[in-house]
Amino acid sequence: MRPLIVPLFFLLVLSCSNRETKLNDLCVDIIEADSFYFTLPLEGQYKVMYQLENYITPGINVKVKTIDFNCAVVINPTYEQLDKLKEILGPDFNENLKINERHSDAVRCIIESKGIPIIVPTGQFVRFIGKNRTWDLDIRRDTFPDWKFILFNERMEPVVLPTVMVTMEEVEKYFGIEE
Repeated sequence: MRPLIVPLFFLLVLSCSNRETKLNDLCVDIIEADSFYFTLPLEGQYKVMYQLENYITPGINVKVKTIDFNCAVVINPTYEQLDKLKEILGPDFNENLKINERHSDAVRCIIESKGIPIIVPTGQFVRFIGKNRTWDLDIRRDTFPDWKFILFNERMEPVVLPTVMVTMEEVEKYFGIEE
């Protein structure tokens, strides 16, 4: 019995120290099926919607979600935003909802496979505390697009991306993960 304890302990330590995990089959299927969308460029007015400066809100004195560690933040639409989208999209709403949820699932798979924590705030404000600066963002501002991710590395400025723009390469580059 004792000879087995040492190898088992070694395997346990080795498995816990490996933060990066392989993509499960469902994640691979989602990412491969959606690979076309992950290559679309972010241009023009749409690009402006994702500029960090648009959401910085200095001097917040209300309840705020504080984040001071490397992570990805998922910003899902509120019920009010979904109602507004339903009005705008009409009969195409359900299909749009399915597509956005699928993209979000694919991005979650990518991020989780790299061992990066995912946060889903429920309030209106998020405070990112970096090594040299703090950013207060209003994530529910009307112009803030639905279904987005904010990548946060405490050594860098947060990056706001639509789900269709978050790729494995983007995540690795931003967080400095080398293969």
